[in-house]
Amino acid sequence: MTKLSHTGADAYKRMLEIFNLLTQTSSISVVSGYLKSKGLKHSAGSWDDLLTKRIQPAFSDNQISLEELMDLLRHAEESGRQHVFLYESKPDLVKAMLDQAAVMQKLAVTGIAHVAAAPLIVAETPVPQIVDVRWENKALLVKIVAQRIVPKLDETIHSADGFNRNYKLVPHRVVHLFRLHPNGILELRVASHSTSTRYTEDISRLFAMLDFLLPLGNFKPYSLRKAKEYIWKNKENLGDRLRVVDSMMKNDDGYALRGIATSDDGNVGTDPATTQSLDLFRGKDGYCDSLNLYFLPHGDPAFPTKEIHVILPSVINEFAVPGRCSHVEFEHIFNEIRAFNA
Repeated sequence: MTKLSHTGADAYKRMLEIFNLLTQTSSISVVSGYLKSKGLKHSAGSWDDLLTKRIQPAFSDNQISLEELMDLLRHAEESGRQHVFLYESKPDLVKAMLDQAAVMQKLAVTGIAHVAAAPLIVAETPVPQIVDVRWENKALLVKIVAQRIVPKLDETIHSADGFNRNYKLVPHRVVHLFRLHPNGILELRVASHSTSTRYTEDISRLFAMLDFLLPLGNFKPYSLRKAKEYIWKNKENLGDRLRVVDSMMKNDDGYALRGIATSDDGNVGTDPATTQSLDLFRGKDGYCDSLNLYFLPHGDPAFPTKEIHVILPSVINEFAVPGRCSHVEFEHIFNEIRAFNA
């Protein structure tokens, strides 16, 4: 990536644009923690304090660069609140799709080679835009910023017969990400919908945008059924790493059995009556169809620092991280699911 200019009005404007997006996609504690990790003054009681007392002085004194702020934004908006769809491809196709010279040529033909040199900072866009193309650890990443129109409650009008709720349609910025790994696994991270669990149209639209780089015909869904089976079979041994709160078993005859923990700290995998019933059903040509679970905090720095909610739904190649998480926490979850699926 081309080094971003650190001086002048344009640099200051770019810093403010990045900071404004951080207020939408991150938290004060995460940004403060980043400043702390660099040995900088970091305490702040509000976003305004964080900007005026911490970020601006550090930026003016060249203690923090635009590149570092951009990396912080990337980590903040590219991890969590997503439904992740996994695909796999053949080695020869992967090698061609990862070829940097070929990718740059395709970007140039499309007229967007500049996004590989310096990512765009886009707050609002009525039309989806490719804003960032880069390589990390030999993987190709492509970020798309788009806009969704979502209903937001505007007012509630009461009358003698009842009440009416009026909603207004509000534009909402969303971020999607493709990441193609050298081993042939492709992640498509789709920003979560607030009112729907259907992502078919999002997937089709996003693949259509990237057909010139990552043609859908080069991939097939990467099934996570092994991961679900592994987690359920080893639920006792994984008790210090995972807490299962909802498990659905199905069979090919069209029947299903579900176990749900109703307490806030419940674990389906530790209740003998529930596990025996589910295991009995699963043992008769059944399989684990979906899991709703939490990755648990642990003393090891590689583990999450808080419980992270993860869903492995019926869709064979999907997992979801409904809440915010850090880049490190997302990588831990992704690597664990891949290991469970081996």
